[in-house]
Amino acid sequence: MWIVAPDRVFEGDAMFVLLPNPARQDGYPRRLFGGVVTGWRYEGDRTIFQVSGFIEHSPIEAEIMRFLGGRVPPQGNTVGTVWEPLDQKSMPLQTEVSADFEQQVHRAIRLSREEREARMRTWPTKPERVEVTSVAFVRNPNVVALVLERADGYCEDCDQPAPFTRKTDGTPYLEVHHIQPLAEDGDDTVGNAVALCPNCHRKRHFG
Repeated sequence: MWIVAPDRVFEGDAMFVLLPNPARQDGYPRRLFGGVVTGWRYEGDRTIFQVSGFIEHSPIEAEIMRFLGGRVPPQGNTVGTVWEPLDQKSMPLQTEVSADFEQQVHRAIRLSREEREARMRTWPTKPERVEVTSVAFVRNPNVVALVLERADGYCEDCDQPAPFTRKTDGTPYLEVHHIQPLAEDGDDTVGNAVALCPNCHRKRHFG
């Protein structure tokens, strides 16, 4: 029996399962089956998944094993995990974790109240910890200072005064936003930056 954490499998996801080879006593070589999740139902503490097009993918080549995490399937009573990162290079990026969470939120919103309550009953109250890697840019502090000076305490989108002042130095709180993101090869220059209030900054990213 497999235990699947709530909100980790959704309709339309691909599901892969490694099963023992019935032709051999030791069960090897394993057989890989895959299909598309079309639905699920709850039976007590179990989740029963409906999978369409559940077909065998054989043989299990090296590329498939790398896709599954590069681990040999558990043998006997050995407990193993498929998705545990093997090294720093295989860790997810912070942006990937954030994007995955946003997708889960959107999916949860589309569920019925009953489905959400059922998932809440099985969801752990302590969040899981994962190790991630992140990419950071060494920004020019002079760009931030010049853009804030240009804004003079007013949001450059809505023209309203900053919502509050910083405790540290009493200056108006505005956030400097790059019009063309640095991650998309944008320049760290005054011409590519604006000072925004928190609401307008969020609107630029999510509006």
